[in-house]
Amino acid sequence: MRRLAALDRALTEGLPAELARLAAGLEARPFGRDELPEEVASRYVASNGRELVEITPAEDVSDNAAARRFIAAARSVVPKVTGPPVVYQEASNTVVRAFELALVYAFVLVSAIIFVVMRRWRQTLLVMVPIALSKLVTAAIAVAIGMPFNYANIIALPLLVGFGVDSGIHVVHRMQTDTAEQLFDTSAMRAVLASGLTIVASFGMLAFSAHVGTASMGKMLTIGLCVSVAFTLIALPAWLKVRGARARPATPA
Repeated sequence: MRRLAALDRALTEGLPAELARLAAGLEARPFGRDELPEEVASRYVASNGRELVEITPAEDVSDNAAARRFIAAARSVVPKVTGPPVVYQEASNTVVRAFELALVYAFVLVSAIIFVVMRRWRQTLLVMVPIALSKLVTAAIAVAIGMPFNYANIIALPLLVGFGVDSGIHVVHRMQTDTAEQLFDTSAMRAVLASGLTIVASFGMLAFSAHVGTASMGKMLTIGLCVSVAFTLIALPAWLKVRGARARPATPA
């Protein structure tokens, strides 16, 4: 009996207090702003008397299009509106703009360095045009398979400029002595293929990460590197074959 009584006390000892608290809650009555605790009232009324007005969206603002519509509607009434949706949208715009500039800067600077080394615009274009095309195809594939760009995987675009340029330089240098038909029998093409597949395998492992952002970046890099290698090994020789000439060697200094 003592054990049953102890068990009863352990299970129901706090029940009367909880029932009393529930009964008090059921007797809620209207109250005014002056009755709010100071720590609660200060969240909604500033010291200068300005009041906080909260606007609840009718749509799910986790969707980017819905968030843009909500922010536009709120700003049409209050131009300086703020809050999590506005902060997230502006942060997203800042990140996207930064990586757009990073992609442009990477492309321009790499092109300039290649031109300084090779001293010919034709050879520079032979290296850079396949890289530019591979970025467009990578973005198209991402859209086609429903893989949206995010804060993590958008970094892949400027990175692919640096990863893809080495193979292009090696192929263009080999083009100076071999025709398109001879090019596929050279060790340079096999080395470019082996190197490209090694990089693909290395970054492809990120796609299996438990972190969603890291996995997304790994998938985007894998797609981009595969496309870049394909363009370097196929587009460059095909372009040379259409022109029917070797790439001219750089003029000695």
